[in-house]
Amino acid sequence: MALDRTANPFLGLEHVGVVVPDIRQAETFFEEAFGATVLFRAATPEGPSIPGEKMHPINGLAEGSAMRAVTMLRLGNSAQVELFEISHPGREDQPRFEDMGPQHFSVYCSDMEAAAERLEAAGATLLDGPVAGMGPEEGKGNASRFCRTPWGLLLEFAHMPSAMQYDPEATQTRWYPSR
Repeated sequence: MALDRTANPFLGLEHVGVVVPDIRQAETFFEEAFGATVLFRAATPEGPSIPGEKMHPINGLAEGSAMRAVTMLRLGNSAQVELFEISHPGREDQPRFEDMGPQHFSVYCSDMEAAAERLEAAGATLLDGPVAGMGPEEGKGNASRFCRTPWGLLLEFAHMPSAMQYDPEATQTRWYPSR
């Protein structure tokens, strides 16, 4: 059978990987803030690390570094979050908003106030907001807010009960977890 090269083989976002300074702290934060559950631990701080020399040809981890711990978390009805604790990370500080590459991810919530309280109780630092949806995201009740995790990762949480304003040429609508 010939491969249909017109069909898109990509179905959706499966997981996001995040490097953290302390895997246990990060697991606890995601469990307390988002109700995340651990799916598996591929390595733990108590066990042997996965050396960069082994991983470099697979994912580019620098030789001389090591994966001290790897945990896959499930966040509700959405993609997973994979946490990595790395020895000798390339940088100690978090990327800035204007840096190239991934700089935040957003979690959909059903109640902005309850979400803010839960994040703060789990150790997050809330930034200003919530901010009403702007431009294409404008609509009654649409809002988002950012926070920083205890180790500095920028997270957004959003509630978008009103319809989006899509571009005329858009062929799909925005995906949401069940709402």
